[in-house]
Amino acid sequence: MGVARPIRRPLRTYCFARRPQISGAGSPELRIRLPTPSILRLRIREGETMSDTAMIAGGQIRSFVERIEQIESEIQDLNDGKKEVFAEAKGEGFDVKVIREIIKLRKQDKDERDEHETLLDLYMRAMEEAPSAVAA
Repeated sequence: MGVARPIRRPLRTYCFARRPQISGAGSPELRIRLPTPSILRLRIREGETMSDTAMIAGGQIRSFVERIEQIESEIQDLNDGKKEVFAEAKGEGFDVKVIREIIKLRKQDKDERDEHETLLDLYMRAMEEAPSAVAA
């Protein structure tokens, strides 16, 4: 005989922006008031209870949140390091605005830089040739 496979039940999706308000816990009539708009989506298979799925999804959500927080912390550390390098360059007498412009230009490929320079030159010439407006 083959290996028994679990039955896949269709998923139902419930969406919450805030925690649902649950009243009547312990009584035969359980009321759940769902807030809108929806942000959090819980997938619930038929036969499962919301609390079972919430515990599983909660662990996954916590894992994602903690990983994102770790990355944000690393980004903040890198940004702090970048500020220190700019402060050091400024202390040595370099113009930080020019250094930022160099970094911006180095991120672009040659074609993009050439296009930018051409447009800049075109716009500057157009401004020079245009009649100046009279202040009222």
